[in-house]
Amino acid sequence: MYGQKKFTYQEFADRVNCLASALCYAGIEKGDHIAFFVFNTPQMLEAHFAVPLAGGILVSINTRLAPQEVAYILNNSGA
Repeated sequence: MYGQKKFTYQEFADRVNCLASALCYAGIEKGDHIAFFVFNTPQMLEAHFAVPLAGGILVSINTRLAPQEVAYILNNSGA
């Protein structure tokens, strides 16, 4: 449950597969580093499954970081 929204496991799986397919369609290749800069929401949880499913490596960036910290992570992660 997130707020008033409830997700079934099937809905979660469908969303994960949809995101993984979109990443593949966008051209990511096995081993690519994919950065996600979102709040701690269902979308971040979906990314934790979808990015590896698509063959990528997730670079999860905390929204509470200072801009220079985000820049450091992006510059050094290969995302």
